[in-house]
Amino acid sequence: MTVIERQVLEGVVVHPPKTYTFTVDIEVAGSVLADILTTAVEGGINYWCSVEQYRWQKREPQDVYAVIREDMDVPLQHTITVATIREGLYRLIRREAKCHLSEADALKQMALDIVCDPDADYDAGDADNIVQAGLFNEIAYG
Repeated sequence: MTVIERQVLEGVVVHPPKTYTFTVDIEVAGSVLADILTTAVEGGINYWCSVEQYRWQKREPQDVYAVIREDMDVPLQHTITVATIREGLYRLIRREAKCHLSEADALKQMALDIVCDPDADYDAGDADNIVQAGLFNEIAYG
């Protein structure tokens, strides 16, 4: 007899937890991450930064990268790689990236759609949000 069965027989009120936490490992193809990087660089992030270097042709996904400079009074340089994209998706799914509360669920769902379905639709704005989450852990622009 389990502890819970014994408690039920003894009349002890058992309250199950309100939520359960579990971890799931999901594999995402490097080409999907590289495509998101390309979408961001070619149309999503250009309103807040300048692209200084960009390598994508005839490269393996892990070799795709972009070097950007934020358009600010004191410009900061960043390198975007597939690891940046992976981190951005992870932070959006876990709701760790700071953003408007009204956007958090939609951003999480968008990121989940992408990692669960390699053919999921996303646009330059989604790619922009993934990059910002990966670089800054927040949606700082837009």
